Amino acid sequence: MRRALPAALTAAALLLLPGCGGSDDGGAAAPSSSAAASPTGTAGGTAGADAAFCQQAQVALRANQQAVADAQADPAQLSSVLTQATDQLEAVTPPEAVAADWQTLVDAGRQLAQAVQGVDVTTPEGQQAVAGTLQQVGAAVGPASTRVQTYLADTCGIVPPPTATG
Repeated sequence: MRRALPAALTAAALLLLPGCGGSDDGGAAAPSSSAAASPTGTAGGTAGADAAFCQQAQVALRANQQAVADAQADPAQLSSVLTQATDQLEAVTPPEAVAADWQTLVDAGRQLAQAVQGVDVTTPEGQQAVAGTLQQVGAAVGPASTRVQTYLADTCGIVPPPTATG
């Protein structure tokens, strides 16, 4: 019964920040200084903007990882945690190439946070309500999430781990 809640929280986090990694101590997405140096400089002046975006995105992704852990430890805080994660996402200045998609993710985060506000996610009914909301919002933001995820991987070297939702 309680296993559905962590899966829903993880799905919410991955929906909001699709490039979120599994651990903060290393891995493909860890070094922000090398993210500034690693993009292949084919676009000339955009490499600096991409580096700033990559660094901001990495900070938001790490904050999101912590938010997932916090929400799993205290499920009653799901709405608050989603709001905080969305605030982190909104604080990032995306490049024009993904700005509209990034805003779609911010909007989805706000929608999720509002939808779960006041829902008792420790009950089967609450978990079902959250899962239904996640399914609706996830379907709506899927293409934007995929484009942001691809951009994060190609430009920033931020590659999410395979998800184990099932």
